[in-house]
Amino acid sequence: ITPASANLAVTELMYCPRPPGPSESPYATNDFEFIGLTNIGSESIDLSGVTIAGAVTFAFADATPAARYLGPGGRVVVVSNDAAFPVRYPSLPAVIAGRFTGNFDDASATVRVLDGTGAAIREFTYTKVEPWPVDAGGGGVSLVLNTAADLDHTLPEHWHASATVDGFPGADDHQPLPANPNGDDNGNGLSNFYEYATGGSSLPAFTMETYAPPVGAAETHAMFRFNRNLAARGCTFIAESCDNLTSWDSSGLVYVGTARRSDGTAVVTYRSAVPVSALPAKFFARLRVK
Repeated sequence: ITPASANLAVTELMYCPRPPGPSESPYATNDFEFIGLTNIGSESIDLSGVTIAGAVTFAFADATPAARYLGPGGRVVVVSNDAAFPVRYPSLPAVIAGRFTGNFDDASATVRVLDGTGAAIREFTYTKVEPWPVDAGGGGVSLVLNTAADLDHTLPEHWHASATVDGFPGADDHQPLPANPNGDDNGNGLSNFYEYATGGSSLPAFTMETYAPPVGAAETHAMFRFNRNLAARGCTFIAESCDNLTSWDSSGLVYVGTARRSDGTAVVTYRSAVPVSALPAKFFARLRVK
């Protein structure tokens, strides 16, 4: 059947790959960019008339038949360099449609997937700043759609950074949701969903520390940190603050960074928007996960 938003999604985008290692010479960093598409429908689709436009361009009319016809759940990738790709990904089950022209910008770019008439099936513009997943903007971490479904690609909350460096082209990097998300199977007072989203039972930490901004003098700020499971499916983390335990909002905390760990989790850090000296007498922070 004809590709449309109901059956075709961009499910992974590697726009800022890591530099080549010693075994990946003579390729350049941009050679390892890729975009992945998935048939999210219940019937096979024919991509022959589909094109990719915007930052990069590609026509599926030039792809092999195996890459043009996708069964339900089928995945295909279009790459920057089809010789470099298997060097970095020698054993992944990715079907390569071909090589696109151009490159993705490391800061921001627009991606368009068009049907045979030129109408947009998908169109979105990513950036490497919040609210987009900032750790997808460096170090070889890809941008991954929260689930292979008809999600609005323009909304940053529908995307997350890949659980592993280099991404997982042609496959799903998510862990399955717990069967009983609202339950507390281990009886520790935390829901199964919270432990799934954060990768364990650790609670957020709230401390006072000296913070040195990129520009300006170092001052003492309130620092708020929480853990995140990088392979959790469709989780949104919202750090909020207030001075009365009632009027919670996100304006009082500023994102600082995400430190990825080797165990598949990361520590996310926020700071108070103003130094401690300018905070009200009472200042509270909380984490909402949904």
